[in-house]
Amino acid sequence: MVRPFIIFVTTIFLASCGGGDADAPQGASTSSAPPVQQSPSLKPGFSVGRQLADQPDDITGAQVHLMYVLPSDGPDKQLDLGDTIPNSVESANRWLAAQTGGRRLRMDTFGGRVDITFAKLPRTDAQYQAAGSSQRRLIETDLGQMGLLQAGKIYMAYYEGGGKTCANAPLQPENPGFVAVTYLHGTPAGGAPCIQKPFVASSSAAPDYKEFGLLHEVLHTLGAVDKDAPDYFNGHVNNDPSDLMYAGPLTWNPSVLDINRKNYYNPDGLPSNIFNFATSPFLGAAGEEH
Repeated sequence: MVRPFIIFVTTIFLASCGGGDADAPQGASTSSAPPVQQSPSLKPGFSVGRQLADQPDDITGAQVHLMYVLPSDGPDKQLDLGDTIPNSVESANRWLAAQTGGRRLRMDTFGGRVDITFAKLPRTDAQYQAAGSSQRRLIETDLGQMGLLQAGKIYMAYYEGGGKTCANAPLQPENPGFVAVTYLHGTPAGGAPCIQKPFVASSSAAPDYKEFGLLHEVLHTLGAVDKDAPDYFNGHVNNDPSDLMYAGPLTWNPSVLDINRKNYYNPDGLPSNIFNFATSPFLGAAGEEH
């Protein structure tokens, strides 16, 4: 079935929470070095500080907004400042552009730089982790009740706490939502701690686990992979571990956006009952500035 983008209602009720979110697959990470902090490269005259709310948008329409969120007892490593997250997003978008003929995610920017909202959540990390399969939903619920989510946007929240996976996202349409979460201190069962999978060191670096994870979870939030896709498997595809949306028994090693262009991305069109990322308003046109 076709999965339309759902308009956001400010308050998301926890009573609707449940399991079924799409977890990040286990995958190889090519580096064990800590993330490198660099001085921000900004437009002349534009200063960066901590933003406690979504700032005025440089562009209109559908956008992916970034957040850096802490549990109430979490350490503040100030990842919303500096270039760590912007470099990671740019690395991911450069790879995506190479796969799509120049099309990139439409990121929410302010003053020419990705807009990252900081939020300190009302619960402890232990309380969020105790929610189990509803942890992502609980984080989304709290962000909504704090008034930090807007209609027409989807979100990637970098969470300074633990979880049972390195990232997960809504699995549309059975478990709808608007916020994907990267658990910076997650510990997947049978996998390496997520802290061992660092951000890339520069915007020109080849993407690694966190960068592919960003793209993977954004696509889940938008509707990939549709149940009617030929190689569908539990919200993913299972045909090849090099596919961005693969999950299965083999080690995830992403390098291709939709192998054979038949499951979730085809500029020439997919059957009308299958979600097609190529038609998403969150994917900009080739050459679009943002």
